[in-house]
Amino acid sequence: MSVMQELDQWHELIKPVNVDLVALYKKLTLDELEELQHAVEVPEIVKEACDVIVTARGMLLAQVHPDWVHLQFIESMRALILGFCDDWEHPLHLVNQSNFSKLILKHEVDEAMNHFDTAGIDVYVSSLGSGYFGAYSRHDQTVKGKAYPTDKLLKSHKYAPIDESKEWWL
Repeated sequence: MSVMQELDQWHELIKPVNVDLVALYKKLTLDELEELQHAVEVPEIVKEACDVIVTARGMLLAQVHPDWVHLQFIESMRALILGFCDDWEHPLHLVNQSNFSKLILKHEVDEAMNHFDTAGIDVYVSSLGSGYFGAYSRHDQTVKGKAYPTDKLLKSHKYAPIDESKEWWL
């Protein structure tokens, strides 16, 4: 499976219902671009560029209208990553795997809800099909200085972040 097919599978699983996908993906892409703007070290720059690809790809997959701006974001981020790496697909694959670790299995839902309750984050859990669930921010909220926008998929209790101290991007 190619890294873009892997990414498309991710988007198919997490696609929210009853949400303006265009508005959601535009906001998420802008958020990721802002994080990229503040990135300083190479691993963080590569990771944030991959995150822009992830959110911009979601806009294209929404198929509401052709969005050439988001296609250009993807191409620009691939070029940026290639400025630091020989292969843009490897770091995107690692980001995809980290993103998949956000998903919750049916037998983990109670544990995940306890995790978010303890953290003070108001969430709703929604079935994503194929035995997976996602925890989404119920409304715009800020907890301990971190913003959680409405309907954003949140990191579960078993989230596996990329260790930016390692040379994972090479």
